[in-house]
This record gives sequence, C-alpha cells and structure tokens, in this order.
Amino acid sequence: MVVNFERGKEAKDSLLSHDNVITFFHEFGHVMHNLCTKGNFTSMSGAQVEGDFVEMPSQMLENWVWDANMTKRLSKHYETGEPMSDEMIAKISKVGRDGQASDTLY
Repeated sequence: MVVNFERGKEAKDSLLSHDNVITFFHEFGHVMHNLCTKGNFTSMSGAQVEGDFVEMPSQMLENWVWDANMTKRLSKHYETGEPMSDEMIAKISKVGRDGQASDTLY
C-alpha cells in the first residue's frame, strides 16, 4: 500500500489527522480486496471489477473510522496517551454526516 503521509521528524512520531486515518482505512480496503479475490479472470478480480463495486470494500473499512467506539480505540493524544474525548468524537462524527441523506448511516 502506498500513501503520502508526512514522515516523523527526528525522534518524533508522525501524527495522522482523522482524514489521514480515513485514507489509510480506505486504501487498506483496496489491499484487502485484492488479497481476498479468487477470480479465474483478471477482469473479474481486484481493482478490475466494475467501478461501483471496486470502492465497496474500501468504503466498508472507511466507515469504521466514523464509529465512535472505534475512533476512541484508534486515537490517543501523542503526549498524554489519552483517547480522543467523547465531545471531539461527536463533533467529528457530525461533520462526517454533513451532506448525507440520513443520520441513521452512522
């Protein structure tokens, strides 16, 4: 998997934004799609499938990042180690739902 996340500087770790985590999960969905494909024809496997379906595994993994429990498990403050606060998770989740047809998706 190839991504263009910022490298850590000197002895410090690289910090990922929520958007970076979404990108990571999305691209990892493509990786899993390719690894788990058992097709006899290349036109029916991995990234070669129809356009609507090629994004399905990635979008499924991407949705985990919008789950409040998962966000709490994935996040931590780089200095204190504390997970992201419930208030911040609620704000991020609300922004993620903007433009959606229904709030029941998340």
